Amino acid sequence: MRNRIALFLYRAGRKLEEIGERALGIVSLTASPALGILSTLRRILTFSPSHLLTRREAPLPRSYDKKVFQHFLGTILLVAFVGCGGGDDGLKSPNGKPVAFKPESVTCPSCRMPVRHLKDSAEYIASNAQVTTFDDPGCMVIWLDKKGIDAAKADIWVYTRDTNRWIDAKKAYYSRTDATPMGYGFGAYEKKGKDRIAFDKMRLLVLQGLTLKDPKIRKKLLGY
Repeated sequence: MRNRIALFLYRAGRKLEEIGERALGIVSLTASPALGILSTLRRILTFSPSHLLTRREAPLPRSYDKKVFQHFLGTILLVAFVGCGGGDDGLKSPNGKPVAFKPESVTCPSCRMPVRHLKDSAEYIASNAQVTTFDDPGCMVIWLDKKGIDAAKADIWVYTRDTNRWIDAKKAYYSRTDATPMGYGFGAYEKKGKDRIAFDKMRLLVLQGLTLKDPKIRKKLLGY
C-alpha cells in the first residue's frame, strides 16, 4: 500500500512540476533564479521515506523514494516562486486610464497578495501603458518608493470609498482609520471630510511607518 502511495505521489509531483516549470517559463524575470535555486535544493535533499515501509513490504530503491520527496518538495517551491512573481499581470491601459480587473486575477507586487476588491485598490500606469495593481494605497506608496518612482510625477489612481470610482491618487483624500486590506488604514475618498488628509501627508506617514500597523498609532487613533 505504501509503495502505491509513494508511486502516486511521485507521478503527481512530476506532473505538477512540469506544469510549474511551464508557468515559470512565462515569468521571465523570475524563471532563471527560481529554477536555479530549485535545482540546488533538490541536489541537497537526501531524506528517504524508506522507514515508512513495513518489513513485509519490499522497499523501494533508495534513489526512487528520494525522488518522491524531491519532486513533491520541488513542486511546492515552484508554486511559491510563481506566486511571488506578482505585479506584472499583463494589464495594459490603451487610453491612460485605470483598467478594470476581476477579483483575485491580479497580484499586488508589494505584499504579494491577490487583489480581492476594487475598494481600496490602486493602480500605477507606466509610460509603456503597463498597469501595476495594488490592494492597498499603502502598498502602492511603498512600492513606488522602492522602485525610485517619483510619486508626484507618477500616473497613479485609487478607487474611492465614497463615490466608488477611480480618481487621481494625488487628488484623493485619505482616512487614517479605515480597515484596509494590508492594515495601513488609509481609505481613499473623493470628497474632503473630517480628519481626512491629502496624498502627500498620507505618503509621508506610510514611509515613516506611522500607520495603523504601529500598535502605538492604532492605540492613539482607535483606542485599542
